[in-house]
Amino acid sequence: MMMARYGIDRVRGGHYCAPAREDIEARLRAHGYWEQIRRSAMEHVSFDTRASWSDALDAFLAQALHYYDDGYTDEQREAVFLQGCRLTRYAYWHDDFEPGLDWAYWGKRGVLPVLLSFKYNRTVGSRSLRPYDVLQAAMSRTRNGAQQLHRLFLLCWQAYRPDAKPDQQVWVDARMQEMEARSDHDHRYDTFTSILLPETRSLLRARQRT
Repeated sequence: MMMARYGIDRVRGGHYCAPAREDIEARLRAHGYWEQIRRSAMEHVSFDTRASWSDALDAFLAQALHYYDDGYTDEQREAVFLQGCRLTRYAYWHDDFEPGLDWAYWGKRGVLPVLLSFKYNRTVGSRSLRPYDVLQAAMSRTRNGAQQLHRLFLLCWQAYRPDAKPDQQVWVDARMQEMEARSDHDHRYDTFTSILLPETRSLLRARQRT
């Protein structure tokens, strides 16, 4: 709260006692506060919103892809964040989209690079060899309730159908059946994903209704 009010450079304490700003920001991201504090600093910043809503979404997606492909530089990370903040100034922005600006969604080890690996049929921001390997790694995540995101990963895989060998698709189909039997899915990223990646919209919305 104090960092949001007075700025990251003016407050220290608890987990945030490192003198270097980059160390503080890394710790804030690890604890889920970085976006909140940066968004607070952006409240009085003006953004160019002359582009259409669709173009603004495409710009956010393109900037995120640059970030993943160019080695996760600080400059690219800031550029992705600014593109996300620009979206919030459009009349089409909705509170349900807010989780899409979380570091856990678009960050280095977030949800979005997994989904883009399926969309572009290549690994994005990963050392894995194939999109199938990315899916397997994503499905093995256990921290921060990641298991509840299996539904999102599998439905996005189904929407894009990246290359997979027959035995690999059998594995995916088996995971789909397991997913259908579960009821503890995490839907927080569904709405933003459905507008950012419109190919997933019908699947995500249909499954939400059921």
